[in-house]
Parts: sequence; C-alpha cells; structure tokens
Amino acid sequence: MDNLLLEIGAEEIPAGYIRPALKALSSSLLQKLTEARIEHGNAKVYGTPRRLAVNVENVAHKQQSIKKKTEQYYLVRLATKAKSDSTLRN
Repeated sequence: MDNLLLEIGAEEIPAGYIRPALKALSSSLLQKLTEARIEHGNAKVYGTPRRLAVNVENVAHKQQSIKKKTEQYYLVRLATKAKSDSTLRN
C-alpha cells in the first residue's frame, strides 16, 4: 500500500478559510475512496495561503471486489426460488 498526495494550488486563500477548506477536502476525499471500495488509512492535511494538501496513508492499489456479494445474492435468490417452487408443487 502506498500514500496518496492530493495537492491543490490556488490564488491567495484567506487565513481563516484554510482550516475549513482542508477539513472539507479531507473528508470528501476519504468519503469518495470509501464509496469506491478503496481501502485507506488516515489522512494528514497541510495548508498554506497558496496550497491545500491531503496525504492519505496506506491506499490500496486496487478496489475491493464485490464478486462475493454478488455470488451470495444469487445463491440466496436461487434458494428462495427453489423453496417457493417446492411449496407451490405441494
């Protein structure tokens, strides 16, 4: 697993806006990684009036597979269908 560094350059950002912007950037990035099934560690944020950066530790090289969930879904559907078919025959 590697680190992911997202750095954004900007014109002068007022000092009072840096912390809220870093918090929003960090939480959005972690949320998107989680939604995309990409495992990750903690995030560290860095900011200056001209740069916002988020360093995410231990980012997986690829997404987690959803194949197992899909197989389980179809097995449950088949079992349910077989059960309903057998009750209709009786």
